[in-house]
Amino acid sequence: MKSRIQETLSAAFKVHTVVSIAMLREVLPGRSLQSFYRDLDNFNYVSSCSHRGMFYAFQNVLRYDSNGLWRFNEIIFSKYGTLKETIRHFVESSEAGLSCYELNDILRLKHTNVIHNTLLDLADSNLLGRITFERGYVYISVDPTRAAEQEARRNEREKVSNINSTVDLVLQLQVLRAHIKDPTLSVSELARNLKQESKIAIGVKLVEEIFLVNGISLVPAKKKE
Repeated sequence: MKSRIQETLSAAFKVHTVVSIAMLREVLPGRSLQSFYRDLDNFNYVSSCSHRGMFYAFQNVLRYDSNGLWRFNEIIFSKYGTLKETIRHFVESSEAGLSCYELNDILRLKHTNVIHNTLLDLADSNLLGRITFERGYVYISVDPTRAAEQEARRNEREKVSNINSTVDLVLQLQVLRAHIKDPTLSVSELARNLKQESKIAIGVKLVEEIFLVNGISLVPAKKKE
């Protein structure tokens, strides 16, 4: 049989879905903070990932999305636990590590500095690794094998990003059209044809990079006999 306090807490959660200690103090005035925590232990509740864990909800109302997050207005709950635990999970499970901004694309917190400070704390505590790229820090696993995999994939991404930002889109299209027109041409033959036929001066190395970025094999197709 539920006590009066348990019934009052249940009613508060039914009305508000998500509550804070401040809200509970309005319906149960005079109780200490420790008493509220003991009261909540009688329920299957979860603390929020955002807002320093100051909001609470019953486990059965949470509907996690594909990232393991549930949002109630600007309040976020995570199946992975606290903000630190959640950020660490996302970094550890990522293919190429994550930057602060990439993490915020997932979490969508109102204040990015919260993620930034949490990442610094995790790195300083040796719970996450950190590598430097042109665009800033990228956080990776502390497991050496996993970290090496993530760093290698990040290097590949950075290379692709740099190519896409420096190589003119029209030039890429010219190379791709020439390849589609005759896939039997080697990269050196394609570069030479572009120079002769379209007056486009392009090096073999750049053609190779455009091929790699677009998933095209450097081995030309066999000529039909």
